[in-house]
Amino acid sequence: MSIFSKKTIPLQLAQIAIMLVLMMVVNVAKAEAEDKILTINVDANNCVTSITSNGNNCTAAFGVNACENKKDCICSKKDKHVAWDISKKQKFEIQFTGKSPFKQNCDLIADEGNRIKCKVAVDVNANTDYYYAVNVAACASGPYDPIIIIGR
Repeated sequence: MSIFSKKTIPLQLAQIAIMLVLMMVVNVAKAEAEDKILTINVDANNCVTSITSNGNNCTAAFGVNACENKKDCICSKKDKHVAWDISKKQKFEIQFTGKSPFKQNCDLIADEGNRIKCKVAVDVNANTDYYYAVNVAACASGPYDPIIIIGR
């Protein structure tokens, strides 16, 4: 009897389909578990135009898209890192308008071209919006205001 008989082919196809689905679920969970790397994009006047992310799967963290209709919003989780890079070598600073979601030892000031990287505190309030300003030293027009939402 051949392993490719008419009776075993549907079973083998079902097993392959189940394995593919499981691999996709693992990849989504892995993507959400990754630290967030944000790039601060600046224009010719050294002012922030946007912030881009290495990925933002809010739906996996919250069950819904918590960032829907919020400009430059990312979701993260407790005990994960969030890092900021800048597209031009400029000094920049991150300033939270309220409490910061990061551990107290986080330095939110970067010299020219350096990265800011902070770890979300484990005792931070989950399901909360944390508003902050990005201040680029060479920009005369003022700060840029994105959002971080911390999931469970």
